[in-house]
Amino acid sequence: MSGDTPQLYFAYGANMCVRQLATRLRRSDVTTFKRRAAVLPGYRLTFDKLSSTDPSIGYANVAKDPCDTVEGVLYEMDFDCLGQLDRIELVPIHYIRTAIRVMDVHRGSFLEAHVYVANPTIIRRGLSPDPSYLDLLLEGSDLLSSAYRHRLATNVRSARDLTAIKFAESCIWR
Repeated sequence: MSGDTPQLYFAYGANMCVRQLATRLRRSDVTTFKRRAAVLPGYRLTFDKLSSTDPSIGYANVAKDPCDTVEGVLYEMDFDCLGQLDRIELVPIHYIRTAIRVMDVHRGSFLEAHVYVANPTIIRRGLSPDPSYLDLLLEGSDLLSSAYRHRLATNVRSARDLTAIKFAESCIWR
């Protein structure tokens, strides 16, 4: 990937939400981000990346799965933005930025894009995403298929139910 040309970044988590990405990169104008739908075939969306602040919370990750596909948003950005994202995503401790071929939905062609994949040392089973984190995924899902948005919405409902159960359990008198 050349340093002179805009770099492609495939977002599948909270950074699909352009408002969230702009806030994280300290950009006031969200219209500066060119975004389009893309898919990552041969992977599935997981929430097994351990939070740095709460050991029960999982953040988005992609895991190889030949029977699944992850939908997301393809952004064009410069290397400075990628460097900022590296620091925000705590590369290489929490995520590893790697180049993976994704399919641009509108063009129907495969392109190489930067994708953040969780460092295997901090992947944990049994984690749950925070419902407010999932809300950001939903907010950023406007370019995704209706079937995939439905899958995300189902995850939000499940996470809210789990959060309510955990809260109720913490309130029980012992």
